[in-house]
Amino acid sequence: MTPELKKLVKTLFGGVISNNVVSLDCDHVSRTLEEFYTVRCQVADMRNLYESLNEVTVKDTLEGDNMYTCSQCGKKVRAEKR
Repeated sequence: MTPELKKLVKTLFGGVISNNVVSLDCDHVSRTLEEFYTVRCQVADMRNLYESLNEVTVKDTLEGDNMYTCSQCGKKVRAEKR
């Protein structure tokens, strides 16, 4: 693939998703950016594409045994992964 074609494919079909982990016990927010060319989404039991894509962006609460280790304060904290 030529560099020009690669750039065109990236422009037309690519995107960037921001993965955020927001601590509920301190002020720290961890953000990572990830380039993508495809989105994996659930299609079974979904009414339409919009409902399926909404499932991809549902926030997840990290608590209990699944708590987040905060890189700022060094403690295990409750957090939301968005």
